Amino acid sequence: MIYINAIANFLICGNVALFYIFLFGRENKAIAKLTWMETQAVRVGLILTSCGALLHFLHMEVPSWTQVVLNCGLGILFSWAAHFHYTYFVKK
Repeated sequence: MIYINAIANFLICGNVALFYIFLFGRENKAIAKLTWMETQAVRVGLILTSCGALLHFLHMEVPSWTQVVLNCGLGILFSWAAHFHYTYFVKK
């Protein structure tokens, strides 16, 4: 369970970082339309998620099975989100 959780946290950290870069690393009309507060909320939320996953990855604590399920779900979700955003918005 420790290794599954470590892989999930690694996926979360890496893919949230990629998603952040794809979202804010270029001119984006949808993000530019948001208010300053909304933009900062997205930035802080993504940064905290990525940093939290990195800290969990480095700490290598024995997680509960519910934490593993959550992290696997988030790992898959952010992998898909980064891939989707890159394919439909960055690559074009």
